[in-house]
Amino acid sequence: MKQRFLYTITIFLVLTALFLFRNKQKNILPEYQTLLYVEQIMAEQPDSALYILEHLPNPTKLTGEAQALYALLLTQARYKNYIPVTNDSLIRIAENYYLQHPDSLHKAWTFFYAAQIYRDAGLPRKALAYFQKAEQVSKHLENNYFKTLLFGVWGDFLLPESTNNQCILKYKQSLHYAELTLDTTRQISILLNLSWGYVLEKNYIEAERVQQQALQLAQLSGNKQKEANSLQALSVTYQNKKQLLAALDAINQSLQLNQNPGNLYPLWFIKGDIFIDLHRYDSARYYLAKDIRYSTLGEKAAHHDIWAKYHEKTGNYKEAAYHLRKYAELTDSLHTEDMKNNLMELQKQYDSATIKNENNQLQAQQQKLYIYIVSIIFISLAGGFIALFFYFRKQRAVNELLQSKDNFTAQLRKQLQDKTLALQDMQESIQMHENILQQHSGNEQQMREQILHTSRVIKKIKQLDDMNQKEKTHSFAPLSDEELRNLSETMNICFNYFTDRLKEKYPELTEADINLCNLIRLGIPQTNILYLMNTNKTALKKRKTRMKREKMHLDESISFDDFLLAF
Repeated sequence: MKQRFLYTITIFLVLTALFLFRNKQKNILPEYQTLLYVEQIMAEQPDSALYILEHLPNPTKLTGEAQALYALLLTQARYKNYIPVTNDSLIRIAENYYLQHPDSLHKAWTFFYAAQIYRDAGLPRKALAYFQKAEQVSKHLENNYFKTLLFGVWGDFLLPESTNNQCILKYKQSLHYAELTLDTTRQISILLNLSWGYVLEKNYIEAERVQQQALQLAQLSGNKQKEANSLQALSVTYQNKKQLLAALDAINQSLQLNQNPGNLYPLWFIKGDIFIDLHRYDSARYYLAKDIRYSTLGEKAAHHDIWAKYHEKTGNYKEAAYHLRKYAELTDSLHTEDMKNNLMELQKQYDSATIKNENNQLQAQQQKLYIYIVSIIFISLAGGFIALFFYFRKQRAVNELLQSKDNFTAQLRKQLQDKTLALQDMQESIQMHENILQQHSGNEQQMREQILHTSRVIKKIKQLDDMNQKEKTHSFAPLSDEELRNLSETMNICFNYFTDRLKEKYPELTEADINLCNLIRLGIPQTNILYLMNTNKTALKKRKTRMKREKMHLDESISFDDFLLAF
């Protein structure tokens, strides 16, 4: 009866859960499939992707992964269609979700676009932090397309920040992954950006090399616009290298190839600047006048800067001073206006984000309330089932525990007796081995004394003890090389490979050093060592000091002779 009741409760809980979540899953599934399709076409058809996302029905009802993916894709589509993203409310939704899930690819894309949003908002430190997060996540990815974009945009971010070395490093990483994807067009763009990094470093040799590489790729691929861009970059490098005719030739080729009329203005500007350096002022004035860009503060500042240079070269210092003054004013205004725009933009972003966050919080609270109600029902029913289950299991466990307690105690008593007997046997065995070792040690000492007593070289050394000073000086011959080798062999046999251990531990010791160590280990007096080694007291002392400090690196407080006797 009890088992039937438990089965009934279990079936009821399962059916209730299916009923509650069935309609919700049906509503999310079609939208999620649409989002997956948008993700597939994003790279090649960003305009279509944006259209689908903007016309997705009821996007505010999306939750969980579908909501995070929608926020990420909409941000991505707007950037790819050059639509400014004015706040971080969307990307924060994606970030909050993917931070708690192991989806590394979407997490990396989220950090990547968050970095761009904070870059555009004038928050460089925050942008840099998100670039770094994206790099950390992407280390475990095999998506070379993503890594190409990440390091390329990161390099663009660092280019104006006076961190040219870091910018060049990022461009090189981006170029590496672009080469793996075989994307020639992107390789050319990255090479040109890399060359600007070298130009800012005034490394014109590297800049020219990279620009020539970009030009060759553009010519091989037949991309006329990229070829024109490469020639434009080359003209700037040639001008900086004072190769003015080469710069003029490159800008003329770029003008012929350029397919975008809007790109002609900077080309005329560059050509006019080259003519100023060539002292062809009429031609310079003609081309500078063709550049009519004068709408933004940046364009106005560049306009006055180049005209100041022109008038200074032509001797019209009054006009030059006027343009320099206007350039300085515009530079200050540009900085001030940028700061004001940033503050106003940040305030707008904050207000918009606050409203959206409040709406999201309200929606999240409604979803939580729904989940709480379902959870309370589920927990209440499951609680009764679990309580009954554990009550019966606890009763069985108590009975089994009481039944096995006596058996376990008897087993412990038996194991204790067995271990006591084993310990006694082990103690007897240890005592027997100690007796054997003591006997062996005595035999070893006798053998060593016998070897030392019978060794010819040892006998010769011992003869010095019976000689007077005159006999030592005139009659005793120092040890020969053969005798020294025999001495080393004897030391190895009698003193546990004394010579070999010295060589192994202190490889800087020479054979003569080893021979001296052998004599000290034998306990030969210093006066006898002087005759055996054919040296004097001062030289011997210096030698021992050099061996101790330079070759064996022993502490000053250690006695050299005592160390060898204990070695």
